[in-house]
Amino acid sequence: MIAMDKSSNYISQLLIGLLVAAGIFNTLLMSVLERKREFGIMMAVGMSPVTLFRLIVIESLFLAVLGLAVGVLLSTPWYAYLSQTGLDFSSTFGEGLNVGGMLLDPVFKVKLYAESVVAILSAVLGLSLLSGLYPAWRAGRVPPVESLKTL
Repeated sequence: MIAMDKSSNYISQLLIGLLVAAGIFNTLLMSVLERKREFGIMMAVGMSPVTLFRLIVIESLFLAVLGLAVGVLLSTPWYAYLSQTGLDFSSTFGEGLNVGGMLLDPVFKVKLYAESVVAILSAVLGLSLLSGLYPAWRAGRVPPVESLKTL
């Protein structure tokens, strides 16, 4: 039962991570496509494609760090509440919740381990940086002459 719970937890975390990466990928790609002219001008005045690539990767890093900071700030009060008070399911399950011959407390409390926090934050940061690589590569390939023609 514990192994099944852990594996389903890993699968749901992977799906949530992919959704986060897709959201960041979409945000960065739209940002790059909207600023195509700006990137063309920057390259026309001498910026190298590698420098432009680095610029977008740094933007992706800032977006990831800011998103992680806001996420931690918003989720900390909820975690504190759920770890202290918990969710009371006694009205749903009654006073005795019996699972596989084992009596469980109807008040479910959450517990988060430090290694889990580090793993989750690292995975989200890594996925954010990976999702920013294609938009950064795309920004570095903007042809300056063609982007200036559309001004």
